[in-house]
Amino acid sequence: MKSNRIPKTLARELERHAHEIEEYWMEEDCFEPEAGDWSIWIYLTPEFENGYDPGLGIIHEATARDSIDALRHVQPTTRPRD
Repeated sequence: MKSNRIPKTLARELERHAHEIEEYWMEEDCFEPEAGDWSIWIYLTPEFENGYDPGLGIIHEATARDSIDALRHVQPTTRPRD
């Protein structure tokens, strides 16, 4: 992302998934430099996991679009977290 402000579209999605999220924040880490200097970290509650990487309770994305997509694929935990 190009700034440390959470886009409105992502903010709405974070609200919809509030029961699945423990915390989230923006970080200037150049995770994907072509997308900008900022990325978002989303830590999920123990009851949920990243649907793209089962067993992982974290989402880390460089764009609002990727973050929204990952949130939409959060699923109930299927196994103990690593």
